[in-house]
Amino acid sequence: MTFANATVADVEQFMREKDFTGYDIEFVVNHWDNNNTAALERLNYRLIRIEYEKAREDFITANDFFFYNQIYLSDDVEQIADELREKLHDLWVNYDLDIGSSISLEKNERLIQQIDLKRNELKITMREELKSI
Repeated sequence: MTFANATVADVEQFMREKDFTGYDIEFVVNHWDNNNTAALERLNYRLIRIEYEKAREDFITANDFFFYNQIYLSDDVEQIADELREKLHDLWVNYDLDIGSSISLEKNERLIQQIDLKRNELKITMREELKSI
């Protein structure tokens, strides 16, 4: 997301909608006009952190859903879903700002492709199982 043409009011509203801390909002607003580079760096860093934490919460929800429903899954579906869950976890970890810079873009792109393939494999397997009922 770019904020090149955004006013300080636009940025403040955006940050409030994304649940930024008051400290970060105050810093960005106070530095928007006189030190825009520092304000943008803080804004982008915190936005990535917020999105990373949201992804963590979503992963935990999906992980819990998998474990709660595991008993109802066929062995094939369970195996594919577990492999998908592991790949999603690996990708999430790779996006951590503290270690992410050491992960190559190609590795993440491969993981995303593998995730897409696993999702498709899971969908096909589940459809085939439902057809056979």
